[in-house]
Parts: sequence; C-alpha cells; structure tokens
Amino acid sequence: KDGTADDTDRIDGVVNNLLFLLEASHGTSIYITTSMLYFLNLQKNKLALKKVRKEVEAHPNPSFSTLKNGLPTLEGCVNETLRLAPIVAVNPLIADDSQMLRIRDQTIQCPPVIMICLASPTRDPKYFARPMEFLPERWAESCEDEELKVTESGRKAFRLMGMGRHVCLGQSLARLVLKSALYTFASEPTRMISFDPKTSKLQDGIFFPSSSVSDGLVGRVTS
Repeated sequence: KDGTADDTDRIDGVVNNLLFLLEASHGTSIYITTSMLYFLNLQKNKLALKKVRKEVEAHPNPSFSTLKNGLPTLEGCVNETLRLAPIVAVNPLIADDSQMLRIRDQTIQCPPVIMICLASPTRDPKYFARPMEFLPERWAESCEDEELKVTESGRKAFRLMGMGRHVCLGQSLARLVLKSALYTFASEPTRMISFDPKTSKLQDGIFFPSSSVSDGLVGRVTS
C-alpha cells in the first residue's frame, strides 16, 4: 500500500516480527506443556490424570469444536498449569513521565516503566481455595464444591494471557495446542512419565517470577 510493497526495510521488519511471534508462541507452548505433564505425573496428582483419561476416552476423535469448548477437564489442566507455573508472570507498561496512575485511591507519578505482576492473585486464597494444589476441577461449571469452584472474581483475577492492549493475540491457538498435546498423551491409557521429583521441579522461568520445570522434564515415558 502507498508504495510500501517494494520497501525492503519494512518487509524485513514485518517478516522479523512474524518470526519472533512464531518463536515466542512455540517456546510458550513447550514450557507450559512441560509444566502440565510435570503436574499430572506427580504421584499426588494421579487422580487428576485419571480424570483426564476418562474425558479423553469419552471423546474419541474429537471435532475442532469439542477440542475448543467441550473438554472441561483438559481446559482445567491448562488453567491450573498457567496459574501455578505461569510462563510470563509480569507485564511491563511503558508510561510517559508526565502520566499519572491511580491505584486504590493513591495517585502515583509514573516512572518510565511499570511492572504489573499478573500472577500475584493466582496463589491468593481470596481468589483460589487451596491455592497451592493442582485441582483442574475447580474450573468446571459443574464443580459441586462451592468453596473450591472458581468464582467470578477469581476468573477476573486470572489474567495470565494479558489484558487490554497487552493481551496475547494467540491465546486461543495456544490453548488448542496445549489441549491437543495433553489429549495425545492421555489417549494411551497407561502412558506415564517417570522422573525424580527431587531433581525435576519448578523453578523461575524466562521472565521472573514465572516458572518452568528445571532442566526440562528429564524422565522416561512408559506405556
């Protein structure tokens, strides 16, 4: 448009941005998938994995629509992993020195960069009961435990895919990729990952204070 089709600098800039987004999405999916399989293969979470297998068994060859909206247990596993092991826990807001920010009746003169910790409410018992436990069922609309079930305020506090102009544009695709990976893993009824929980554990991730599994999930897949 307007002669930019032959502008090699602009074209290179667009291509580089697209490659960066592709790499970012691939890296994010790998980190979260690894953390999700880590949680589900811990001995204390074997009941959660059993529920995942039951849901997978009930939906052989799921359609796109089913994979997107019809697998609440898998969706809950993705949400719990994001909650307990967020890949990006903070979001930078670049502000002009002349801008003012008002928080809880306090007016703050903005510095050049404000770091917003999106992950801070995810382990707050005010929003999530038993916050340090991996409990995918808390996200289901059918959850009968009213104390455990995520409330509307909890869902509003769950902003690990960003918000506003900082929202992750690829979050819907990312969720599909994560659920597809989990579906494939759980489709084999006896498939497990054996690892040493003393050496494979959560640690700070690529954007502190986010999380990842130390040195990847070093273990052996058995079926």
